[in-house]
Amino acid sequence: MTPATIATIANAAVDGSSRIHPTLTADSDRETLIDWLSTCDPNGTYTDEDSLAEFEKVLTTAESWDCIARMVDDS
Repeated sequence: MTPATIATIANAAVDGSSRIHPTLTADSDRETLIDWLSTCDPNGTYTDEDSLAEFEKVLTTAESWDCIARMVDDS
């Protein structure tokens, strides 16, 4: 899936949620993607601090898009 497709599906998936989610676009930056992931899965390991502690590396932009794609594909 392209970032544009993932963004469209992800935005639709959280539409009407009681939580405030960042709106994603194909041009969303890494921080916005991580904010979206953290909002949707507060127990996940997405922030730089959590990722460094758990995996000794931070989530890249491409990895963030992959995580979002997997998350919305499972819903």
